[in-house]
Amino acid sequence: MSAQILLVEDDRSIAAVIGEALREEGYEVVPCASIARRDELLAAHHYDVMVTDVMLTDGDGLASMAAVRE
Repeated sequence: MSAQILLVEDDRSIAAVIGEALREEGYEVVPCASIARRDELLAAHHYDVMVTDVMLTDGDGLASMAAVRE
């Protein structure tokens, strides 16, 4: 079973490149494009790793990490 990575990136081309590179290494990648969607996904499922953009359309990916830790 491969590790599941939640990829939070609002730029489709960047998300595609990062996602493809991770898949080639054998990871399962679940992409999302906003903090709101990230929070929905995290409430419903456990991920082994999360990779996040800093500046997202609906906020700062790093500043919102405190909510993720809780």
